[in-house]
Amino acid sequence: MKERLGKLLEFCLDEGRRHYDPEAGLIGDFDPRFYTEKMLAEHFNALSLRSLHPYRDSLTFALLLLIAGGKDEKISAVLESFCRHAPEPDGRLKWFLEEKHIRDGNGTFFSVEPLLLMEHCFGGELPEFQRKQVISILKNTYHVFVRERSVSSWSYVNPTLAAYTFSGLLSEKFFPENFEPDLAEFKRYIAYLTENGVAENYTTTYLTVDTLILLCVLIVSGSRDFRETARRFLFDVIFRETMFFGARFPAPFRRGYNGYYETERKDVLACIFGWTSSFDTGRDPALFMIATAVFLLYTEKETLVLPENSALPRELTMKIHEDCRGRSFLDEKFLIGAFDSYPSRENIVWQCVTAGGSGWQDGPVYATFENRSKSSMILRLEAVDGKNQFNCHPYEGNFCMEKVHRLYEWRSFPPEPKIRTLLRRNSLLCLFKIDRIDGILKRLGFNLRFSRFEGDVLDLNGTPLPDGIHQGPLIVALDDILVYLHPLKRVRMKGASLAVCNGFHDPEFCIGRKDEILELAMFNLDEPEAALYTQNHVSGGFLLHVESGVGRECFLERMRLVKVSDVFVRNRINACIDERDAVRTVEVEVADEKMSLSWDHYSA
Repeated sequence: MKERLGKLLEFCLDEGRRHYDPEAGLIGDFDPRFYTEKMLAEHFNALSLRSLHPYRDSLTFALLLLIAGGKDEKISAVLESFCRHAPEPDGRLKWFLEEKHIRDGNGTFFSVEPLLLMEHCFGGELPEFQRKQVISILKNTYHVFVRERSVSSWSYVNPTLAAYTFSGLLSEKFFPENFEPDLAEFKRYIAYLTENGVAENYTTTYLTVDTLILLCVLIVSGSRDFRETARRFLFDVIFRETMFFGARFPAPFRRGYNGYYETERKDVLACIFGWTSSFDTGRDPALFMIATAVFLLYTEKETLVLPENSALPRELTMKIHEDCRGRSFLDEKFLIGAFDSYPSRENIVWQCVTAGGSGWQDGPVYATFENRSKSSMILRLEAVDGKNQFNCHPYEGNFCMEKVHRLYEWRSFPPEPKIRTLLRRNSLLCLFKIDRIDGILKRLGFNLRFSRFEGDVLDLNGTPLPDGIHQGPLIVALDDILVYLHPLKRVRMKGASLAVCNGFHDPEFCIGRKDEILELAMFNLDEPEAALYTQNHVSGGFLLHVESGVGRECFLERMRLVKVSDVFVRNRINACIDERDAVRTVEVEVADEKMSLSWDHYSA
């Protein structure tokens, strides 16, 4: 690991020098087009050819220069610019030199970590006047973190964990009279996460940030209690998941910004742990820089011993929220993951992205395949309005803030997509439902979307299927990986209302191919003209079964024996109006595995 960290250090220093702007004394070249023109006009000024200049990246670059042992004048220049421009009077820290005012409070904790590590590990190497400035800024941020503890959402772990962690570290260092109550608060939050789950599980970026926050405790704190609490959670929860997936991209995951659902993990932890040799910094090079710095400082003090998890196949269950668990099955050639239910509306982070987002850009059901083209599959909700605006999953390509504003503008926002899944090794049974529909729509429902698709779509006799409607199950062949998919009947929205059910679509997929994308649509509504739809309990579902290394004929023969029962029973005790509101029970038998899911659509 030390050799890899050494190479990462050289890489990050080269990147930092390349983007360093001597006129500003900061790292520059953060593309302002990440933000909309309106946001730039409202929140930023004095843009230059080297804008934007992020403080987080700049401080981390200075920390890396200190780790490398250099007496580089850039260190003092970065600190001088940061200390002069970044702090607000209330102690919060801006993200960028060009910001008119605080726009995103997370800038404080992202800058405090490298600043605290700089002062703790290299304070004696800084000019005395700059060290005093750094200490003054750190002291002022202590009160920011204490305030944030009282107002933060416990399910939004990155900034909340930072608030509880850095308030403890700063009080231990500068306000010892407050340390014991701050440590008690930190332990209370860690106990909550341990008991109730981590809403950011299966998200490589978010979990990496959590990792770096906790490692900061192990580097800086002198309290055995503080260190052991952080260590236990880091190794028993976060590293347990990290080592389960290894080089594979976790599934399911949150915040699928790129819309492309990679198969192989390419983030900084994959580099540090030796799962990839590619230094692909993506849109967030600062994460590579701070991770390199933190792991270098930690491994100078201790040897990092990670939990072993190499046997295949293997299964993992991680608690996401009180009412949601993420389950994953990993085999040599494929990975299947799903939430067993979608987190409740009380967990606002899962339902919103900024002021107008939907949690359904997540991957509630997900699979990746080790075929030649590294295909992946996602279950995604789609909504298309009268303007042909695709509103539910707008994050195609690189993420930018403009895409946040493409999320749908329904009169009753957001609708309530819900899910129930049962994952038994390589078989997955999934039911889904959408409530509180109230919008002008042309299309609504779910599809299974395969990215980087190179393969065949077959019926159960092995005959290739053309694009269009196909009733009943089908096979997706990805080299020697075979995927059986069985659609379930779904509510028909056309001609229905809140009070009137217009029946069900037959169990069918609408097959569509374009470039390297395969879509198997299960829409409840797909019409040429938009209209107003106000309905509840719009449901559907499917069965998935995956095998690899088996003969195609043998697989087809066994899949022809699959049994599926899908029954709606009215429950008039709970005022069931029609079958949409009924108790739905699906029972399947596939490859000697019996599975059953039941869902009372009226009450849940």
